[in-house]
Amino acid sequence: MYIREKGSSRSKSTSLQICQSYRNDLGQPRSKVLLTLGPKDHLVESGQVEKLIASLVKFAGISNNKFFKDDVLEEISRSNWGVPWILNHVWNLFKLKNFFETQNLKVEFDLNQAIFGQVVDRFLKPRSKLGFYENQSDYLFASDKLELHHIYRSLDALAKLKPVLEKHLFDINCSLFNMKVDIVFFDATTIYFQSDKADDLRKFGFSKDCKFNDVQVVMGLLMDEEGRPIGFQTFPGNTFDGKTLIKALNELRETFEINKLIIVGDRGICSQANIDAIKKSGYDYIVATSLRKQDRKLQEQILDDKSYKLVSKDNLEEFKFKEIQLKDERLIVSWSSSRARKDFYDRERLIEKANEILDGKAKLKKPGKAKYLKVNEKVQYLDKAKIMDDAKWDGYYGIKTNVCKDLKSEIEIYDAYKQLWKIEDYFRVLKSHLKIRPVFLWNPDRIQGHLVLCFLTFVFERHLEIELRKNGIEMSPAKIRVALENLQASVLKVSKKEFYSLSSLSAEAKEIFESIGLKIPQKSQIKQLLKY
Repeated sequence: MYIREKGSSRSKSTSLQICQSYRNDLGQPRSKVLLTLGPKDHLVESGQVEKLIASLVKFAGISNNKFFKDDVLEEISRSNWGVPWILNHVWNLFKLKNFFETQNLKVEFDLNQAIFGQVVDRFLKPRSKLGFYENQSDYLFASDKLELHHIYRSLDALAKLKPVLEKHLFDINCSLFNMKVDIVFFDATTIYFQSDKADDLRKFGFSKDCKFNDVQVVMGLLMDEEGRPIGFQTFPGNTFDGKTLIKALNELRETFEINKLIIVGDRGICSQANIDAIKKSGYDYIVATSLRKQDRKLQEQILDDKSYKLVSKDNLEEFKFKEIQLKDERLIVSWSSSRARKDFYDRERLIEKANEILDGKAKLKKPGKAKYLKVNEKVQYLDKAKIMDDAKWDGYYGIKTNVCKDLKSEIEIYDAYKQLWKIEDYFRVLKSHLKIRPVFLWNPDRIQGHLVLCFLTFVFERHLEIELRKNGIEMSPAKIRVALENLQASVLKVSKKEFYSLSSLSAEAKEIFESIGLKIPQKSQIKQLLKY
């Protein structure tokens, strides 16, 4: 008996049949079909052929080792297909292939391929450009291997294309995914280099990464309410946070053509000069404000407990707020028991450190530790008046806005500001998961190109996370990465023949495919990439 292929001219498909050879009465060789197993492609893809072989080996009374004789099963290569497959789908949604191919940059290499490959690598295994170049075989790409100088030159292209690329991504987000920009969040962070050589862009400054011996740049990021990135700006490393907003406002108007929105920022970003700039731009704002710096009469209003509205209260937690109308602004003050406990705990720690300094058990290393120490005739002592004054502000928080009450109520203003913590969380994703720093480049254009590359990857990561959430699935960037990282394809060799092995999809991987409306690929499609 043997297995043969039988083609069909009608369906243009091939079936597998079990046949038997025999001789007729005249002694002529003939064959007859004992069983039609079914379509070849289906049998191979479903693994039924492998199961049939294993079953026959078992009934033959021989082991797999004997079946393969002395040949060694060798894995020739292993590649990840999950991330390229998923990101290629998102890449097409954002129409990026057409975007890069229609840019008149006159490069002699495939710019789209170079950028897509780096986005895939940044998403799964963030590393240097050289690291990606040396490990391109980690992924299944239907493309030729990139040259190292093409990878670096693609960064130059990204730097030039930054404004039009941001606008392109913004337009797609608005048209396909209903991006809402009536409220925009802004924050800034620092990106350090493993270098102490300063230039016009890389400068020493206050580092939020505590890398004070390394030069850095400052990055300002704009995001919508849902957490989708809108755009970013790069500043020299010694730029103060408060000076980053005005440039971002200009970009909102010039690049994205946004004429009406609400800017949400923290105290470090929104100085009075920036608030004036926001007003001049015709935008509204929601910003944090220091209650202790208000005049005495206003402080008395804030601390007057009678006019607060109770929002919630249970055994442990209480939250209430009040609104005070200023000249052309609204001051919304909240008080919460959880914040009061935190303020109390933070102050007690400072008092404890101050007492340790007074007792000679510790030395003053940071100025903040001296907050409750006072010097009188060269004698240090605990400033109890300062401690009592601070204690009366435990639990209070102030937000200032020029948004009229008809548009946003007090609680809506408060909730909008609370969303600002998300942008700080997204900065952590950029720094930890996507490893935007340290930067190993020195050319300003390539530094900018690297940041654009990270921004583009971040757009994709946020898109996947948001689409999953729309389907009721909370999946962190780390879990998304692990689910797709496990989608591997291997080329195996035994008896001088090659076989293909594909890992199965986890439940999380299936959820990702389903959430973005992408069909799980057939094994033949992955095998075609393996043969590429």
